[in-house]
Amino acid sequence: MNTNKIWQGIKIALSLLVIFAIVALVCLLAIMLFTTLLDRNAIVNTSLINSLAIVLGILSLPGIVAQLVSMLVPEKKKKYIATTPCPHCKHWVDLRMREE
Repeated sequence: MNTNKIWQGIKIALSLLVIFAIVALVCLLAIMLFTTLLDRNAIVNTSLINSLAIVLGILSLPGIVAQLVSMLVPEKKKKYIATTPCPHCKHWVDLRMREE
């Protein structure tokens, strides 16, 4: 077998494993939150609620960091130039667009 196909298979398997792990983690947290909210004795237990809040806060840190980086680093504005013939006089017209 070709080594590129082996590495491609490994990459696909690992990406599927990561996706499955993320989905399983989200489902587990959702089950824990719903069972905690439905159980009257568990909602009084502050250590359980605090630990759930800390876990959810830790899981939201990468998103917070990404938002801060996107705010601090200015993005380059994309410029597009499209050349098309004018429908009336048939000469070429440059359409300049800018993404903000």
